Amino acid sequence: NHHIGDFYGFQQELIKANRRFCIYDPPGQGRTDVAPANKGEDEEYYYYQPLLDSISDKGPFIMVGWGQGGPKAYGYALKNPQNVLALVLMDS
Repeated sequence: NHHIGDFYGFQQELIKANRRFCIYDPPGQGRTDVAPANKGEDEEYYYYQPLLDSISDKGPFIMVGWGQGGPKAYGYALKNPQNVLALVLMDS
């Protein structure tokens, strides 16, 4: 599994370009603990909106999904098109 450290180089380049970057490592992936109780059919997207709501920037956002995160980011974009300016899929 990938984890937030895999994006470190990419993040540094975006910082040099004066761009903001937020890395999301969902529960049960990468280096995080297993997710708590099932949240239903939208479980994969359950944590995205609270995360986006907690940051100072308001969307729409450019979302990047890598590997197994690609289908999750794609699913979120389909359900919330008003929040997604662009979707980048890497090795998905």
